[in-house]
Amino acid sequence: MYNYDLFVLILCLFIFVLLTGFISYLILHNHSMRKKMIRAGLEDEKIAKDYDLYKANKTSAAHVISTIFNVIFATAFVVLFCASITINVSSKYGNNDFTTVRVVETNSMAKKDPVNSYLEENNLDDQFRMFDLVVTYKLPAEEDLKLYDIVVYEYEGLNIIHRIVAIEEPNNLHPDCRHFTLRGDANVYNDKEPVLYEQMKAIYRGENIPFIGSVFLFFQSPAGYICILLIVVTCIGIPMLENNLEKTISMRLIEIGFLNEQEVKNYKKLLKKSSKDKK
Repeated sequence: MYNYDLFVLILCLFIFVLLTGFISYLILHNHSMRKKMIRAGLEDEKIAKDYDLYKANKTSAAHVISTIFNVIFATAFVVLFCASITINVSSKYGNNDFTTVRVVETNSMAKKDPVNSYLEENNLDDQFRMFDLVVTYKLPAEEDLKLYDIVVYEYEGLNIIHRIVAIEEPNNLHPDCRHFTLRGDANVYNDKEPVLYEQMKAIYRGENIPFIGSVFLFFQSPAGYICILLIVVTCIGIPMLENNLEKTISMRLIEIGFLNEQEVKNYKKLLKKSSKDKK
């Protein structure tokens, strides 16, 4: 992790702790006050009316739709998070003998710069933009790489996806290998140094999904980590508070005689089912 990324992560954590602490205090304070008001009998009419509404709507379409929405949201979140981790690990550390999905992090291949006349001359229209999700394949043998192929290579710890614009065959200066010159389609200069076959990791064959990579990059960022942590805390903490409040309400309804013995049993079943649905 770079120093800047570490600084951003620490700053995000600091802000997260402050905001979470403040919001948690407000929520807990409100929860405590609500319980005191219920126990004191200040909300008897309201909780009795709410119970009647809850009993009438427990099997309503709104309840079913809410449950379905929660399941879909949780599933989508888990899928996106797992896909983000998989893409990050496979593109940086995975075995490049297999097809890999990568997120484009620059616009160096986003357009055809007029200086690069070979692009129009050879109808090379396989550009891609920042945040596109690109599919890369196992690198072919060195002798099978040809002019204008787009390859992934590693330079100073970075994975770069650029086009081969020149190939220098073995000669007196480098008798045992070819030298490949690469350039981004939007750039006017070649990459800093010639690239060896050993630096290359994969080849791109024109398959990409526009812009969706931004979602996966977010989940890999400090802000994404904070978002994940916040969602986890919310999913655990809010149901616990609601369940505690529902028990206080049920006890008060029993105390004022609003529920008879059979209704108490049914209401407890409703509370138990409600708790399971929220989890």
